[in-house]
Amino acid sequence: MPDNSPIVGIDLGTTNSLVAVAAYPPGDPGAAAPRILESREGESICPSAVRFNDDGSRTIGTPARDDAVNFPTTTVTSAKRLMGRSLADAATDASALPYSIVEGPNNTARIRIPRKAADDLIVSPQEVSAHILTELKQRASAALGTEVTRAVVTVPAYFDDAQRQATRDAARLAGLDAVRIVNEPTAAALAYGVGLHPSQKQAQTIAVYDLGGGTFDVSILRLIPPEQDGTDAAGADAFQVLATAGDTSLGGDDFDRALMDLFTREINDQFAKPDAPLTFGPETRRALRQFAEATKIRLSEADEARIQIGIGDQRTYERTIARDEFETMIAPD
Repeated sequence: MPDNSPIVGIDLGTTNSLVAVAAYPPGDPGAAAPRILESREGESICPSAVRFNDDGSRTIGTPARDDAVNFPTTTVTSAKRLMGRSLADAATDASALPYSIVEGPNNTARIRIPRKAADDLIVSPQEVSAHILTELKQRASAALGTEVTRAVVTVPAYFDDAQRQATRDAARLAGLDAVRIVNEPTAAALAYGVGLHPSQKQAQTIAVYDLGGGTFDVSILRLIPPEQDGTDAAGADAFQVLATAGDTSLGGDDFDRALMDLFTREINDQFAKPDAPLTFGPETRRALRQFAEATKIRLSEADEARIQIGIGDQRTYERTIARDEFETMIAPD
């Protein structure tokens, strides 16, 4: 018996995630209208943040992100960058994270969550992502009025087999059947209606760039009119992926890290003794990360951003960063 339950689309992002559904008007299956499914609080985006509480509960999304400075070692963000990766591959990211990365089975990266009244909790990035997917699943089920068990999940075009399988595993842990894994640039082309004009009968080749919180991808897509693809596609264009390239360790997180490195270096230059460099604990690293992200966002609109960070003992690190300076910092070597 065919499963007629709804299939939702999920963007499981490094920084933010969301869930949507495409509603088809009666008699016109080619005119899908995507609709983002909001939470009961009216939020369309779910921050990809999970806090593991001492009582065994989980805090997910906006509350976890907003209070991360107070719970730096038990709040996990950017778990997507660790999925399907070895401990050695994750070493570069680990140095900038406020929580601990440890070795798991087969040299995989795991996350250590300290607990006050019990042994430390060791979780996989897939488990963290599963909590986010569970939140999105519950959000979709409430919005649609029926249990959601199937989803199309997007991944960076340059994800390897291990990373794609880790995404499927995360969906399974959340009680979701990942009916299809779609490359994010292809999904972006579909979502934004990139296609052929009705009068255009020739195939087209397009380039789609996707710069996210953790990854950067480019895909070359061939758009083929339904009259040429040999299928009964109900008027939909066919997308053929000709080539992909990218970097799974290049994204907004890395721009934040460039600013964090600048802050920590200059704070040491100004306030540390020559033989005693300052150390930055989890709380400080989490706070510096948030300062860096806020600065990056500010520089998206303004020509410069002013930074003031209290160091203690009534000392303050102050700095004005111009957009040109920031762009030079994040430019390719």
